Amino acid sequence: MRSLIRAFGAALLILCLSGQGTNNPGGGSGSGTVTSVGASNGICGGPITTSGTLTACTTDNTKTSSYQVASGDMGNALNLAATTGTPALTLPAESSSIFAPGMTLSIVVTGTVNWTLTNSTGLTITGLNSTTLTPGTSGTFLANANGTGLDFFPGAQPPTSTSAGGVNAGGDLSFSGTTPTVAKIGGVAITLGTLTNNDACTYASSGTVLNCNSSFLPLGGGTLTGKLTTVASATGGAGFNLPQGAAPSSPSNGDMWATSSGVYAYIAGSQVGPFGTSGSGCTSSGASILYGNGSGGCSNVTVGSGLSFSGGTLSATGGGSSTIVASQGRLTLVSGTPVMTANETAQSTIYFDCYKGNNVPYYSSGSALDTISSCEESDALESSGTGEVLASGVFDEWYSHAGTAICHATNGSGGGWASDSGSPSNQARGTGYSQVHNTKGFVTNVNSVSDCYNGTTNECSTACAADTLTYLGSFYTTANGQTGMAFTGSGSGGGAPCMCLYNAYNREPQTVTNQDTTASWSTESASWVKSDNSASDAVEIVDGLAQSQLLISDDENAEGSGSGAAAGIGVLEDATTGTPQIANFNYVSTVTYNALHVTDRFLPKYGYHYVQQMETTNTASVARTFFAGAAIASSNVMQLAVTTSN
Repeated sequence: MRSLIRAFGAALLILCLSGQGTNNPGGGSGSGTVTSVGASNGICGGPITTSGTLTACTTDNTKTSSYQVASGDMGNALNLAATTGTPALTLPAESSSIFAPGMTLSIVVTGTVNWTLTNSTGLTITGLNSTTLTPGTSGTFLANANGTGLDFFPGAQPPTSTSAGGVNAGGDLSFSGTTPTVAKIGGVAITLGTLTNNDACTYASSGTVLNCNSSFLPLGGGTLTGKLTTVASATGGAGFNLPQGAAPSSPSNGDMWATSSGVYAYIAGSQVGPFGTSGSGCTSSGASILYGNGSGGCSNVTVGSGLSFSGGTLSATGGGSSTIVASQGRLTLVSGTPVMTANETAQSTIYFDCYKGNNVPYYSSGSALDTISSCEESDALESSGTGEVLASGVFDEWYSHAGTAICHATNGSGGGWASDSGSPSNQARGTGYSQVHNTKGFVTNVNSVSDCYNGTTNECSTACAADTLTYLGSFYTTANGQTGMAFTGSGSGGGAPCMCLYNAYNREPQTVTNQDTTASWSTESASWVKSDNSASDAVEIVDGLAQSQLLISDDENAEGSGSGAAAGIGVLEDATTGTPQIANFNYVSTVTYNALHVTDRFLPKYGYHYVQQMETTNTASVARTFFAGAAIASSNVMQLAVTTSN
């Protein structure tokens, strides 16, 4: 009805302005006679010259899909009744013939979907809140005086702003049952229809959530009945957030919270934390160890110079004399066996194995520690050519920090101690590459060393400066490129076992025995001679630091050939003639085997040495018979035993 009234008024306005009647051409007041009334802008009928009827035009202009407004639509109403899709209503470009002043176009959205109003070139619209025409929007466009603009006179249109949910700010929602059904806007209640209640919650009339389906956790909190898994963290943010706040005054077991100091938990009645950036309970670094401070948290222990803490292991790394320990390894001739117990003769490889630990000290602008790589280093003894070691020489074994390897020092041509400068021998160090001292807390080289070979590799090819090599021990060569360790020796005339490998550190007690298996022999000398006249009735020893004392036990059996006959035994060091410092004499008869026993000891000495079994009689005119294993009981065999540390 309002549209009809507006159309009728517009027709009257056109009637007045169109000159379809007599008027005063001077523009002032006057009188005249109307001769014709024309129909226009939604009015049908006419023209009327004498009598007739004007009526509002009625046309079915229902649109269910996108539509372009035509000139014939002016003065009519468009019913926008689409129920699907995203339809558009397009206005034509500004035109004085289409949008003649006073022309109108009414619209009403009766469908269930939004329409988009598209404006064309040169046309302006005022009075319309939004170009989205929502269901229920209605009103009339009125062309202005110049045909380039439309004024919208609304019946109803969308709000200018909305709050959450698209409801007009200041409006109210009322609830019916479990779902909100009415929006109250500007005091007018508008039915929204049924809303889907996806969370199956029950609401009070005020909108307060009373209860939700058991599949959902209320905003007020609750207990999960299953595992909680959050979205994975990404560069855009974390998958879970525990805001910082204050610690609870009465936490329960399992509670977790965060403060500016870190993340805490309450476990078994005690506070645990803060869990710092290291993830271990306290803030720490690779140079710290953590300990419980008795207050439910942790404190840091700073690791001092020369130590490191990594991966749960505290290690010594050097940096000062207070952290230095002696070498914790041992030289051996059997891989993986730092303490040998069986004979290993004619060996051409020396190993350096972990024993008391895996550390070995070195000096480089300060004392420090290395670790024995994989708990074993090895050194091949060459029998000729580069790195060779010649027979019957004493050589020193060193550790090179620069090469992280062990090596044997020589004169470069296979010579050992006896080839050094000064007045060297196998029993005395020289004054050059074999000279050592202990000024760093461990034994190092006094002078620069030019030739120290690991196999054929010279670890001192650019010269190892003084104190840069760590002394590990010494060895005696039993042949070119060979050394050995024999704990037992036997044979006719003895076996001359040799303890030819010496450890500077971590020495263990060792006993070497030598047995002569000759059935018997006679001695008529009143002087001291070699037992069984054999140089093999001896034990050989090497000592690199003059720190190993020798304890001697000598046992022989003898028989006399007449009344008053006596026999004696003893031991000499590094000699086959002379009188032993301790001897045992006993009168012997022709009817019994007489056991002779003597003990002796020799003080430590540098280098290679041997101890020789000796025997004598009280007169040269009477023969004395000495016996070994084949002639008498096995418990009375002839034996030389030497106990030392190696």
